[in-house]
Amino acid sequence: MMKFQRFIVLFLAGSLALTACGDDETNLDPVVRVDPQPTPPPDNNNQEPEPEPEPETLVFQAVSVLDQEVEANAEVELKVELVGSRTGAGRADETIRFTVLQAPTAAVTLSASSVQTDDLGQAAVMLQVGEVAGPIVVRAAYPGLAPVEFEVRVKGLPGGSIRVEIQRPTQGPGTLAPFKVRAYPSSMFACANFPRRIDTAGYAAGVESQGLLATLTDVAVEETYTVTVQAMGNGNIPVATGCVNTVSVQSEETTSVIVPLELLPLDPTGVYDVLGYWDLTQAIAQSGQAGGFLIGLIDFMSNPGLFVYEALEDALENALGINNLDVYLAAFGIPGIVENTVNDFIFQNAELQEFRAIAQGLQSMLNNLEVESELVINKTEDDFSFTGYEHWQKVILYFSWQCDSTSPPDCGRYELPVAANGQIQGLGHVSYDWTGNVENYNQLNLYSIETRFDYGALMVTILEQVVIPQLTGGAANSVAGFLVNLVDCPGIAASISGSSSGSGLAYQLVNGACTGVVTQLANEVTQPLQNLQVEFDLELDGTATLIDGQSAGFVDEIQNGLNLGTVVSTQAPVTVEWSATLNTL
Repeated sequence: MMKFQRFIVLFLAGSLALTACGDDETNLDPVVRVDPQPTPPPDNNNQEPEPEPEPETLVFQAVSVLDQEVEANAEVELKVELVGSRTGAGRADETIRFTVLQAPTAAVTLSASSVQTDDLGQAAVMLQVGEVAGPIVVRAAYPGLAPVEFEVRVKGLPGGSIRVEIQRPTQGPGTLAPFKVRAYPSSMFACANFPRRIDTAGYAAGVESQGLLATLTDVAVEETYTVTVQAMGNGNIPVATGCVNTVSVQSEETTSVIVPLELLPLDPTGVYDVLGYWDLTQAIAQSGQAGGFLIGLIDFMSNPGLFVYEALEDALENALGINNLDVYLAAFGIPGIVENTVNDFIFQNAELQEFRAIAQGLQSMLNNLEVESELVINKTEDDFSFTGYEHWQKVILYFSWQCDSTSPPDCGRYELPVAANGQIQGLGHVSYDWTGNVENYNQLNLYSIETRFDYGALMVTILEQVVIPQLTGGAANSVAGFLVNLVDCPGIAASISGSSSGSGLAYQLVNGACTGVVTQLANEVTQPLQNLQVEFDLELDGTATLIDGQSAGFVDEIQNGLNLGTVVSTQAPVTVEWSATLNTL
């Protein structure tokens, strides 16, 4: 066996040698190298693993152009898609919601608010842009992904024109021009809410015109308009306005409208010098003892015969014990005889004729208490209402019993003194608040005015400082002294009875009646007149006419003022006629 193995080795070696000898380029190194430790195969457990492929996600994106400009009334397709991020495969049957975020008009519409994606993952809506120029923003949204927003800008149609014919009001100031003519989008306001006194910003078109025709050009056709006119006159605020609702405009056409003007209520804001004439006759008569006495005095002086007759009648009834004697006397005309006899006696006497003149002077004084005052009217509100304040500055009296047709206008004028603090002698401070409104352009309405002043003190001042001293030449400064000084009862009795000796029943009756009247009148004043009070608590309502002489929308004068009211305690009527001029100083 060993011999056989040795033979095999030798045989192999010889074969190799023969092979080497046959090569043209023989390797000089005949040694065969055998690696005793062959390289092992690679160990896969020690290598980095290959990365896993990324997971499939969704992409939400626009297919249509995101930003585009189109003509009015165009229909625009807005398309989006929902696809895989790696494969690009569409996701079908998913809901995409579309919303209009911004539009120039409500006429902008979408064909649908939500759409299902198709097999390609796409969803689309149609956008109707309308005819209003401006940007439209539409958002497409899918839950969990960023939305897609499209902006579509709409070109407007060519504009049109509005021809405005202005109609003047039937009355009012002579100057109305210039006119401010405006067209506002109806969405801003309608005529019912037209701010008439201000030139409101935001109009779509506007011009100023000196004539009664005006044309607004290049007016956008997509809106309806509120067309307004403001007549400015000579001032900075309108004196008249007009308005027409819902005016439509067609592209490249002219729409004609007629706008009638209405006068705005005048603005009476300002400070005024007021001249008023107060008639307090009834108020004085019903104001109590002092007031009744004053009116009684005037009545006695106006018709003393009536007073004497009534006193004589009472004396005869008492002397004869006959009731209702007036019926018998009236049957024979006795009242008129006595009344006329007494009056003739007095009024034919040059000195006693002053009775009637004095009475007329006192009556005129009560009927025409002249008051100068200052009136402040605060800013007029939007509804043309206002508040104000008036205070008396002067009180002027006219005791005109010695005046005639040839006398100067200020004959008998007496102005009550005013103290440094503004208090008027006998009255103090007289003031009251105003509330009112203006309507029908120039009609001033005054609501209830409440005031209070002591008219009795005023009459005391009049009688004791003006009237009685003048009548008596300074001999008396009281009513009792005045009557005694002025009335000649013995002379009246002698004239009626025919007895100059002072004897006889007729003489005694007449003299007693006359003396009784004078005494009664004097006795009614039990204390000096300055202690008698006649307080008035007045409520007045009034009207007046406002005058805008400058056509500026503001009041220059107030005319035809008439306040009618009552004394709260007695309901006696009081009348005030007044006028006012704006104080520009």
